[in-house]
Amino acid sequence: MSDGLGIRGGRGGIGAKTDDMRLKARLLEGTNGTLGEIAGHARAAAMSGALARTAILSPVSAAQAEGQLVQAAASVSALTLRLEAAVLLLRVHARLFELADSGGHALDVIGSSLLMLQPAEIVRDLAMGENPLSVHPEFVELVTGGLEVAILATSAAAGAPVWPSNYEGVLGRLQGALRLAGLWRGETIHVGEPGDPVKVPMSSLSAVLRSEYQLAHGPAKPLDRSAVRVVKVDHPGRRATWIVEIPGTDFGGDRHDPSNGPPNLSLMRGHDPLMKAVLDAMQGAGVGADDDILLAGHSQGGIAAMAIAGDPASRQRFSHMNHVLTAGSPVGHFHPPPGVHVLSIEHDQDPIPRLEHGLNPDRPDWTTVTRDIGDVPAVKLSPFAAHNALLYAQTADRIAGDPRLAAVNQDFGRFLGDSGEQFDTTLTRP
Repeated sequence: MSDGLGIRGGRGGIGAKTDDMRLKARLLEGTNGTLGEIAGHARAAAMSGALARTAILSPVSAAQAEGQLVQAAASVSALTLRLEAAVLLLRVHARLFELADSGGHALDVIGSSLLMLQPAEIVRDLAMGENPLSVHPEFVELVTGGLEVAILATSAAAGAPVWPSNYEGVLGRLQGALRLAGLWRGETIHVGEPGDPVKVPMSSLSAVLRSEYQLAHGPAKPLDRSAVRVVKVDHPGRRATWIVEIPGTDFGGDRHDPSNGPPNLSLMRGHDPLMKAVLDAMQGAGVGADDDILLAGHSQGGIAAMAIAGDPASRQRFSHMNHVLTAGSPVGHFHPPPGVHVLSIEHDQDPIPRLEHGLNPDRPDWTTVTRDIGDVPAVKLSPFAAHNALLYAQTADRIAGDPRLAAVNQDFGRFLGDSGEQFDTTLTRP
C-alpha cells in the first residue's frame, strides 16, 4: 500500500540501479581480463616447442592436444568479446537511465510552462476558492524561478561587476545585499546551558517531527529565541544513540534569534555560526565524539543538519553524524560524504523545498519521499500551509507503514526508542 507517497532514490532508486550496473560492469571487466590471460596461455602452449617435441613419441596425441588448445583459446577469446560487449552495454544503459531520470524534471518544468497557457483553469480554481499554487504545485517552480531571476536582475542593476554563475553565487549575492541593508551581521551565537533533562519516548520519526514542532513553539518562544533539542535514547544491550533536533525558520524572530530568516542563505552555502552553536549544544548535553547521531530538522533545521553532516570541521568533532532527517527543506544541492544516510520528506504543495529548482539527488543512501496533500483544507487556501511541521509528522506516520520503505525504516529505526532523555539548550545572538 503506497498511501499516496512518491519515492525517489534510496536502495530502489535509479541511482542504486545504475551503481549496481557499473559495479557489475567492473566485475565483468576484471573477469574478462583473467579470461584473456587464460586464452593467451592456451595459445602459447599450443605453439610451444615442448608440445612439438612430444610429437616424436606420440604424433596422434600431440596433434589432438594442440587442436584442443587452439580450440580452447578460440572459445575463450570469443567469450571475452561477448563479455566486452556486455560491459559496454551495461555502462551505456546506466548512463541512459541517468539521463532519462534527470530529464524527468525537465519535463515537469515544461509541463509547468504549458499550464501557464491555460488561464481558464486558474479562473476556475479561484472561483472555487482554491489557490492555484495548491492545485497546481508546478506553478511554484515558475514562481521561485522568477525570484532567482529578480535577485540576479537587481544585483546587476546595482552595478555588480560579476554575474553569478551558479546557485551558491546567487545566495552569496543576496546575502551581501542583506548585509548592506543591515539585516544580516552573522555574529557569534551564545549557547546557554542545557536545561534539566526530561524523560520522553522517541519511538517514531513522526514523534521526532512532532517534537520539532513543539520545539519551535516551546519554552524558548516567550523570549523569541531559538533552541536546540538533544535527545539521548537508551537501548537495552547496546550503546545509546542521540537525536539532535534543529529548529526551523522563525520569520518573526528579531536580530537576536539565530533561527530568523537571513541565516538560511549562509546555511545553504555551508557556513554559518549556527552550525558551531548546534555542535556546542550537543557537547553540552553529553554527546560523545564517537556516538551515533541522527541530525533532524524541519525547514531551516534540515538545511543546518545537511550543512553540519557534510562539513569536515564538524565531522572532526563528531565522527558518526551519519543519518539526517529533513522535512520541508531545500537541500538538493548538498553533497554529504559517503556513508551519510539521508531521508528527505517533501510535500508537493510546499514551496520551500522547491526553492532550489531541482530534485534531490538519486543516490542509494538518499531517499526522498513526497506526498500530495492538496486535499487538506488549509492547503487548498494557501500552499504555505503545506509547510507545517505537524503535517510532515503525519506524512512520517505513512512512511512507517509503507512496505517499500522497510529498509529506510529499519535503518533510521535504530535511533528510536521508548526510553529517551531530552535536553533543550537556548541560543541567542548578541
